[in-house]
Amino acid sequence: MTDSQQPQTTLYSSRGNIGRYPSDSPPSTEHISYDLSLIGKKYGRVVIIEGEKRYLRHSKRHGWTRPYVLTRCESCGKEEWINLENLTRGLSKGCQMCSQPRTYPRWIDRRFTAAKQRCTNPKDGNYKNYGARGIRFEFSSVKEACLWMIENCGIPDRSMEIDRIDVNGNYAPGNLRWVTHQENCQNQRRYMT
Repeated sequence: MTDSQQPQTTLYSSRGNIGRYPSDSPPSTEHISYDLSLIGKKYGRVVIIEGEKRYLRHSKRHGWTRPYVLTRCESCGKEEWINLENLTRGLSKGCQMCSQPRTYPRWIDRRFTAAKQRCTNPKDGNYKNYGARGIRFEFSSVKEACLWMIENCGIPDRSMEIDRIDVNGNYAPGNLRWVTHQENCQNQRRYMT
């Protein structure tokens, strides 16, 4: 597929991260200029694999957009179009998944995020059973909770669940453990005497 045949895509922007496109759908191609001298340059974890392209905005009145380059992440191999100015200014380190590695699995982060919401957000569906009863999330952040749990209880199989040892206690150091779903269901107020 030549550049003139590629489908138009919509430019989106977010703070500090303007214009990312997957490798199979670069920005629109009303007019292109190439700069091949950038091929092989490395920024953070990515290497430029195709020369700079500048695109004319959807409205000719606004002139040229910023230059984009096709990059490949050295860690995971993902290819994507990234704003060249963001790379050279250090606003983007390239592949987001590899630029911000985690020291723990994402599923643990999601479970502690849900636990924090149950305790702190009155709009959460389970707030009445946690925060409204006075159960607090005593860690300063979700990351701190994840790191404490891994350091003290290890990383189990994904089927395990976070459980509070004292059903009326807080999400706090010393009151958490990994249990199976069946054990977690038995450690509820209705079963406690």
